[in-house]
Amino acid sequence: MMLMQFDNVRLIIKPHTRDYLQKPHKSILKQLCSPRFEVADDSAHSGALIAKADVIIDIATSVAFEAVKRGIPVLSADYLHAGYSTIAHYVPETAMRCRDDIYHAVCSFTKNRYQQFYNAQHRAEFNRHMLDVPDGYVLERYVSLLAAEVQDKKQLAA
Repeated sequence: MMLMQFDNVRLIIKPHTRDYLQKPHKSILKQLCSPRFEVADDSAHSGALIAKADVIIDIATSVAFEAVKRGIPVLSADYLHAGYSTIAHYVPETAMRCRDDIYHAVCSFTKNRYQQFYNAQHRAEFNRHMLDVPDGYVLERYVSLLAAEVQDKKQLAA
Protein backbone atom coordinates (compact mmCIF):
# COMPACT_ATOMS: atom_id res chain seq x y z
CA MET A 1 0.00 0.00 0.00
CA MET A 2 1.24 3.44 -0.92
CA LEU A 3 0.85 4.87 2.60
CA MET A 4 2.88 2.13 4.25
CA GLN A 5 6.06 3.46 2.68
CA PHE A 6 5.99 6.30 5.24
CA ASP A 7 7.83 5.08 8.35
CA ASN A 8 5.86 7.29 10.72
CA VAL A 9 2.36 6.45 9.46
CA ARG A 10 0.03 4.01 11.16
CA LEU A 11 -3.05 3.14 9.13
CA ILE A 12 -6.34 1.97 10.62
CA ILE A 13 -9.11 1.08 8.19
CA LYS A 14 -12.71 1.08 9.35
CA PRO A 15 -14.78 -0.90 6.83
CA HIS A 16 -18.24 0.35 5.97
CA THR A 17 -20.89 -0.66 8.47
CA ARG A 18 -23.12 -2.15 5.78
CA ASP A 19 -22.29 -5.83 5.82
CA TYR A 20 -22.58 -6.35 2.06
CA LEU A 21 -20.03 -3.59 1.46
CA GLN A 22 -17.43 -4.77 3.96
CA LYS A 23 -17.26 -8.56 3.56
CA PRO A 24 -15.32 -8.65 0.27
CA HIS A 25 -12.80 -6.08 1.47
CA LYS A 26 -12.18 -7.39 4.97
CA SER A 27 -10.59 -10.64 3.84
CA ILE A 28 -8.29 -8.81 1.42
CA LEU A 29 -7.33 -6.19 4.01
CA LYS A 30 -6.55 -8.76 6.68
CA GLN A 31 -3.96 -10.33 4.35
CA LEU A 32 -1.86 -7.17 4.52
CA CYS A 33 0.65 -7.76 7.27
CA SER A 34 2.31 -4.81 8.93
CA PRO A 35 2.59 -3.67 12.54
CA ARG A 36 1.53 -0.23 11.29
CA PHE A 37 -1.68 -1.43 9.64
CA GLU A 38 -4.87 -2.77 11.15
CA VAL A 39 -8.49 -3.31 10.29
CA ALA A 40 -10.67 -1.83 13.03
CA ASP A 41 -13.02 -4.15 14.88
CA ASP A 42 -16.69 -3.91 13.98
CA SER A 43 -17.28 -2.79 17.56
CA ALA A 44 -14.82 0.13 17.26
CA HIS A 45 -16.80 3.34 17.31
CA SER A 46 -15.91 5.71 14.48
CA GLY A 47 -15.93 8.69 16.84
CA ALA A 48 -13.29 7.05 19.04
CA LEU A 49 -11.09 6.33 16.02
CA ILE A 50 -11.48 9.91 14.79
CA ALA A 51 -10.52 11.27 18.21
CA LYS A 52 -7.17 9.41 18.00
CA ALA A 53 -6.46 10.28 14.36
CA ASP A 54 -4.03 12.84 12.98
CA VAL A 55 -5.56 12.64 9.48
CA ILE A 56 -8.71 11.01 8.06
CA ILE A 57 -9.01 9.68 4.52
CA ASP A 58 -12.69 9.63 3.67
CA ILE A 59 -14.77 8.25 0.83
CA ALA A 60 -17.76 10.62 1.02
CA THR A 61 -19.20 9.50 4.34
CA SER A 62 -20.84 11.74 6.89
CA VAL A 63 -18.75 10.10 9.63
CA ALA A 64 -15.90 12.45 8.65
CA PHE A 65 -18.04 15.49 9.47
CA GLU A 66 -16.97 15.06 13.10
CA ALA A 67 -13.31 15.26 12.08
CA VAL A 68 -13.88 18.57 10.28
CA LYS A 69 -15.72 19.89 13.34
CA ARG A 70 -12.74 18.92 15.54
CA GLY A 71 -10.23 20.43 13.09
CA ILE A 72 -8.71 17.05 12.18
CA PRO A 73 -7.64 17.11 8.51
CA VAL A 74 -9.87 15.13 6.16
CA LEU A 75 -8.63 14.01 2.75
CA SER A 76 -11.73 13.39 0.62
CA ALA A 77 -10.78 10.62 -1.81
CA ASP A 78 -13.35 11.71 -4.37
CA TYR A 79 -11.46 10.00 -7.19
CA LEU A 80 -12.60 6.64 -5.78
CA HIS A 81 -16.30 7.18 -6.52
CA ALA A 82 -18.52 8.88 -9.05
CA GLY A 83 -19.88 11.52 -6.69
CA TYR A 84 -18.54 14.67 -5.10
CA SER A 85 -18.35 14.68 -1.33
CA THR A 86 -20.11 17.26 0.80
CA ILE A 87 -16.91 18.03 2.66
CA ALA A 88 -15.02 18.70 -0.59
CA HIS A 89 -17.88 20.91 -1.76
CA TYR A 90 -17.59 23.23 1.24
CA VAL A 91 -13.89 22.73 1.98
CA PRO A 92 -12.16 22.39 -1.42
CA GLU A 93 -8.70 21.90 0.08
CA THR A 94 -9.89 18.45 1.22
CA ALA A 95 -10.60 17.25 -2.34
CA MET A 96 -8.14 14.60 -3.44
CA ARG A 97 -8.53 14.06 -7.17
CA CYS A 98 -5.93 11.32 -7.58
CA ARG A 99 -3.58 9.07 -5.62
CA ASP A 100 -0.78 11.59 -6.06
CA ASP A 101 -2.83 14.18 -4.15
CA ILE A 102 -3.15 11.78 -1.21
CA TYR A 103 0.55 10.91 -1.39
CA HIS A 104 1.63 14.57 -1.36
CA ALA A 105 -0.80 15.50 1.43
CA VAL A 106 0.37 12.63 3.66
CA CYS A 107 4.01 13.43 2.85
CA SER A 108 3.38 17.02 3.92
CA PHE A 109 1.69 15.90 7.16
CA THR A 110 4.57 13.58 8.02
CA LYS A 111 7.01 16.47 7.68
CA ASN A 112 4.93 18.90 9.75
CA ARG A 113 1.92 17.36 11.48
CA TYR A 114 1.00 20.67 13.14
CA GLN A 115 0.64 22.67 9.95
CA GLN A 116 -2.60 24.51 9.31
CA PHE A 117 -4.67 22.41 6.90
CA TYR A 118 -8.07 24.04 6.66
CA ASN A 119 -8.91 27.43 5.24
CA ALA A 120 -10.69 28.91 8.27
CA GLN A 121 -13.48 30.46 6.18
CA HIS A 122 -14.17 27.19 4.31
CA ARG A 123 -14.31 25.20 7.54
CA ALA A 124 -16.56 27.78 9.17
CA GLU A 125 -18.97 27.65 6.20
CA PHE A 126 -19.06 23.85 6.37
CA ASN A 127 -19.76 23.93 10.10
CA ARG A 128 -22.44 26.59 9.67
CA HIS A 129 -24.27 24.85 6.82
CA MET A 130 -23.84 21.22 7.82
CA LEU A 131 -23.41 21.03 11.59
CA ASP A 132 -24.32 24.17 13.48
CA VAL A 133 -27.85 24.48 12.15
CA PRO A 134 -30.09 26.72 14.25
CA ASP A 135 -32.53 24.07 15.40
CA GLY A 136 -30.17 21.11 15.87
CA TYR A 137 -31.92 18.93 13.27
CA VAL A 138 -28.82 18.18 11.22
CA LEU A 139 -29.95 14.86 9.72
CA GLU A 140 -33.40 16.15 8.81
CA ARG A 141 -31.88 19.18 7.12
CA TYR A 142 -29.44 16.99 5.19
CA VAL A 143 -32.25 14.71 3.98
CA SER A 144 -34.22 17.80 2.92
CA LEU A 145 -31.19 19.09 1.03
CA LEU A 146 -30.84 15.77 -0.82
CA ALA A 147 -34.58 15.63 -1.56
CA ALA A 148 -34.46 19.16 -2.98
CA GLU A 149 -31.52 18.18 -5.20
CA VAL A 150 -33.45 15.16 -6.52
CA GLN A 151 -36.48 17.35 -7.25
CA ASP A 152 -34.29 19.87 -9.09
CA LYS A 153 -32.80 17.07 -11.22
CA LYS A 154 -36.28 15.70 -11.99
CA GLN A 155 -37.43 19.13 -13.14
CA LEU A 156 -34.37 19.53 -15.34
CA ALA A 157 -34.94 16.10 -16.87
CA ALA A 158 -38.62 16.79 -17.61
